This record gives sequence, structure tokens and C-alpha cells, in this order.
Amino acid sequence: MWTAIIFFCILAIAFQVVAYRTYTQEARWLLTDYLWLLIAATALIFYASKADQYEANRMLPTYIKHNEQSDVLSSYGLSNSILHLERTEREAKESANNAQETDSIELNKRVQATLEEIDKVGWQQFLKTEYSHDAMSYGLTSPVVLKELNKIDSDFEEVSKRYAELKALKDKARGSNWNAVELVLYPFLVAFALAVRLGRTTADYLRKTRQAQAQVSATPDLPDAKEASAQ
Repeated sequence: MWTAIIFFCILAIAFQVVAYRTYTQEARWLLTDYLWLLIAATALIFYASKADQYEANRMLPTYIKHNEQSDVLSSYGLSNSILHLERTEREAKESANNAQETDSIELNKRVQATLEEIDKVGWQQFLKTEYSHDAMSYGLTSPVVLKELNKIDSDFEEVSKRYAELKALKDKARGSNWNAVELVLYPFLVAFALAVRLGRTTADYLRKTRQAQAQVSATPDLPDAKEASAQ
């Protein structure tokens, strides 16, 4: 921080000297507005992104905790689906619906295997294997069983959405690869822009002051009241 302040002081003095020497060049000083305004605009965008990054870092611990709790609920949802399939299997036996019974048993095995894998590696790691509806539904024909599978699909979509949002929040909290460079660079750019604008202000002041003095000098002196009455 002190380096940027010293840098600004040096530039401010330098542009003051330039302003004293070139204050008559109004057009050139007007052009400097484009320079310092451009730097100011980019700095504004940069510091706005820093505000977003700060907010993301503030929210991240809470979001991670919420995500962990949601993972528990999602696992509970799969366990609940297993219970539903077991009940569907019993109902199929009672009604002698062989297709529904077979499909219930098969999907139950697949869901149990999925849940066991999730318990081992966690939801985030498991999602990297890309949960496949086609693999889970392969060979199933019972509408009742497929309806339960659709619910399971929805649960997985919700989990995938949560982890996508978590990844986006982590990326925002981490910032870009240029983050360190920007943090060092922009204070110096802002210091440069302020020094230029200060020089521009000094040049404007000197020019207008000199112009006013020149106008006063060019105005002829008016005779005072006594001289006017004597004449």
C-alpha cells in the first residue's frame, strides 16, 4: 500500500510540473480525460469483481455446510426409494404381477449398489462417474417401477445442480488466475489516473487564471468620478 502511495506522490509532483509548463495546451490536457477515465472505469470493474469475490468467500462456508446436510437428505431419499421398491415388490407378489416384481427386485439391487458406492466415496466423487438413467432403467418395463426411477433421477439432478452451484461459488471465491497481478497492478493504475487528473486540474486553473489576468490587463482604466466632473 505504501508503495502505491509513494508512487502517487511522485507522479502527482511530476504532473504538477508538467501542468505548470504546458497549461496553455488545452486540447492535449483534454485528451488526458480519456486516459484517466478509462483507467477509472477498469478499476471500478475490477473492484466490483473483488466485492463479488469477497461475498462468495463469505457465503462459501455456509453453503458447504448446507450442501453436506443436503447430501444426508439425498442419501435418505435413496433409502426411502429402496423401501418403496420393497413395498412394490410385495404388492406385485400379492397380485401375481411377475414383471413388476422382477423389475422391483432388479432396480432395488441397482439402487442399493449405488447407495453403497455413495457411502464409500461421497456424493461429489460419485457424480464424477456420471449417473446414467439408461444403465439404471435397462431392461425395466413396469410403469410403477419406472415411476420410482423417475423420482430417483430427479433426486440426482437436484444433487448435480447443487454441486454445480457449489463449484461456481468456489470458482468465484478463488478468483481468476490474474488475481494476484490485478491486486498489485490496479492500485498503481489508480494512482496514475489520479495524478493525471490532478495535473489536468492544475493546468485548467493556471490557464483560466492567466486568461483572467490578461483580460484585466487589456481593459483600459476608467477615469474616476472627480476627473469626470472637472472635465
